[in-house]
Parts: sequence; structure tokens; C-alpha cells
Amino acid sequence: MGNLNIDAEFQILMGKNYIDEWKAKPHIPALGMNIYVCVRKWPIFEKEVKEGQIDCVSTANPIIWVGEPKFKVDGITKYI
Repeated sequence: MGNLNIDAEFQILMGKNYIDEWKAKPHIPALGMNIYVCVRKWPIFEKEVKEGQIDCVSTANPIIWVGEPKFKVDGITKYI
């Protein structure tokens, strides 16, 4: 049985904004860099899916994208 808690519109919007793997660049050694950003990402857990949560983080070295579902001022229109 499918999850009735997931907002399908937000899930579609998130999917459209995921970063394609082909945009990833080769790993760059950290030597000589002044700022480091580390992200550890794993697939969303089954419990989270059942609660209606959506995977909102997409990564491809050196890009990190975090989406936040929101409503426009009209209270109806959804966007990320």
C-alpha cells in the first residue's frame, strides 16, 4: 500500500531539482583549501518515507543542493 502522507506535488518539485550525477567533478584534494564543507548523505529511511518526509538533499561534487518546500503568499502555490 502506498504512503498517503507524502505530498506528491512537493515530491515532484524536489525530483526536478535534484543534481544530475554528470555535473559532478573529480575529487579535489583538500590541501591548500581554506574552507571545507563536508556532507554525509544517505538514502531516506523507510520510517521517514512512511511519515511523509521527502529526500530534500542532492549532491554532486562540488555542488550541494538542499530544498525546502514552501508556499507562496497565496497559500496555495508550492515551490522549492
